[in-house]
Amino acid sequence: MRNTWRSMTDVVSRKMRRVIGWETKPLYSCHDLRENGYGPIEAYYRHGGDPCIVRFELANCRWFGASGLAYSSSSLHPYVQTLIDYSKGRCGEYKGSFLEFYWKVWKPENLAEYFGLSTENAHPLLANSPAIHNFFPWSPVRRLLYLENQEWKKDLERFGLCDEKSSPARSCGPKSTSFGEARFGHLINVYESIKVNGYCDRTSPRVRYSKQHIVGNCLVRGRDVRIVVANGQHRAAALVAHGQIVAPIIVHCKNGRGPNIVRREDVNVWPMVQMGLFREDDAVSIFDRIFDAIPPESLRAGTRGFREFEC
Repeated sequence: MRNTWRSMTDVVSRKMRRVIGWETKPLYSCHDLRENGYGPIEAYYRHGGDPCIVRFELANCRWFGASGLAYSSSSLHPYVQTLIDYSKGRCGEYKGSFLEFYWKVWKPENLAEYFGLSTENAHPLLANSPAIHNFFPWSPVRRLLYLENQEWKKDLERFGLCDEKSSPARSCGPKSTSFGEARFGHLINVYESIKVNGYCDRTSPRVRYSKQHIVGNCLVRGRDVRIVVANGQHRAAALVAHGQIVAPIIVHCKNGRGPNIVRREDVNVWPMVQMGLFREDDAVSIFDRIFDAIPPESLRAGTRGFREFEC
């Protein structure tokens, strides 16, 4: 009992020292490699997989999900295009924005279509499940339970998507008006904050990783790397709309969005491939499509000619 009480007081004591400023050890420290010019893979080996901050081109970053959309001004990324339209005075509210347009036109019928696969030839679980958030051929085993147990229904409420017809995947529609208005408002707030205050690229290591910088996971093909943005989607889009080319990004940070590094050559050991949900050739095709920033055909067809669309 005495040892238990001592351990409890030690915990309280540590928390108090942090609150009043006596605890100086960083809680969420990263190796800052921006000045060294190291890329994500070099950072991984130099620091044994510890979280690192690197400078990375935004055009080589991808929206989290199966859309394969890049963070570039020429991309169909709805966050980016909506903010570009806003900056040019073509759009002032969610209604009539490209974001609303995007979520109305890209509505995959199921998870297979979301990945750009044929429903007829896909695994039954992919053909009979809706597009869901945070699911890839390389996702950990627990994501299969999420799919099988239909735990994605909880995300409808968590994301403010009370209508069960709404998709639990953020990167595709349909979406409720309230959800869309909230996303639009947050995008504008982030854009305006950067416009007025600049982008804060130096933050305290006592702030959680997700609050410090954009966080991403790496896709590796040969010697080339792309980063799938796990956290900081709005910040990345706002930076592109402001014309920024590169940004500080935290890599090799545990974030609940899958492995920190996914190598194309490891396709045969990706969990969802081993468990039979994806054939190897389909899994590689999905990887390559995201890597090369090629959206599924259903998305390209739905948004074709979008530049003629007026907000």
